[in-house]
Amino acid sequence: MGKLGLKRRTGNIIPFMKYNAKLGRFYIRNEDGDEVELNDGAPWKAVADLENIEIGPMKFDKATGPDARLVRAGEEVPPIPDGFKMGFRLLWFGEKSLGGLRELMSTSALVGDAIEELHERFEAEAPKHPGKAPVVQYNGATPNRGSYGTNYRPNFEIVGWVDRPDAFPDVEDGGSGSGPTPSRADAAASILDDDIPF
Repeated sequence: MGKLGLKRRTGNIIPFMKYNAKLGRFYIRNEDGDEVELNDGAPWKAVADLENIEIGPMKFDKATGPDARLVRAGEEVPPIPDGFKMGFRLLWFGEKSLGGLRELMSTSALVGDAIEELHERFEAEAPKHPGKAPVVQYNGATPNRGSYGTNYRPNFEIVGWVDRPDAFPDVEDGGSGSGPTPSRADAAASILDDDIPF
């Protein structure tokens, strides 16, 4: 019998980026461990691993962190347990814009709608760019007034295509939170610093 795979891998946690729909702002944690607004709210761009986006039931807990039961887009999604919402996990890479590899997870309906539209554009354009990954630009947010007040929907645009960064996991690896090893991510960052000017 083979290994069960119960051992948890360590040292490959991907730094987060998150979106606050109430403020219409993205945030990352800097080298000092402080949570800072990404690019002071101004437009930014990075490579998005839309080919490996994962979706599924998620629940965020301040004490224990996210409980995410994700599958690659296109695979059968698990049932949604009580207290969970449908969400997504998407990896981004921008050496200068994001400080390297970042992970965005969200159950926000507004963010999900924006990512859904972005993914549709990706699927429409990807056949013209085999082996490439999309460069996505964030162009600010649009206010959306509802019964819970005003929230902001992020606006994304595909502005180019580049070779798939080595910092991303291999396509055949799937995802499910495995991610790359730190050494591989560091190597990709140094190589791509000149190739990807953001």
